[in-house]
Amino acid sequence: MAATPVLTRRRNILTKYGKPDNATRPGGPLTTAVFTSNIFSNTTIWLLSDNSTIVSLIWTIQFICVIDLSNNGSIIATPYNGTKPTPFEAVQYYRASSVVLALDGYNNTAALSADDQPDVPLPSGTDVDMLACLNDTVASHVPLVDAAVGLRFTFSVARMSGLVWVVGVLIGGFWVPFV
Repeated sequence: MAATPVLTRRRNILTKYGKPDNATRPGGPLTTAVFTSNIFSNTTIWLLSDNSTIVSLIWTIQFICVIDLSNNGSIIATPYNGTKPTPFEAVQYYRASSVVLALDGYNNTAALSADDQPDVPLPSGTDVDMLACLNDTVASHVPLVDAAVGLRFTFSVARMSGLVWVVGVLIGGFWVPFV
């Protein structure tokens, strides 16, 4: 049996990044995907994020969590309608709160309380194995990084000559000591 996912609390994710249908949001408008447990029929988990993130995660989750899902072949990205999931149903946030995993019917009233208020326990009968699989999969596939940062280069004469020297040494063509 997998470990119970860590619960975290954030407030007002639904308005932090603009209106749900904001097409200028990186990744597109808010979109949801619904995952239902293969074992516990009362466990339905929502994933909410931008359209690109949801579309890319659906296939990954279907592949990795295949034994936990009852609706594996019918999971689709659906535009967020503003009602489900609610902030009270959130069990985990990722990537600076731009992705949320929510448990249908969970009512974490601590989300409105002071930060030192403990989260409400998950309802009994929750498929924690499925929840853990989705939690682990999402956490490992939506890292908080700016991939473009590693691709930005500022070329200077010193950097370019260093690059030429390294390439020359690697192919064994020359050795030019720098003075």
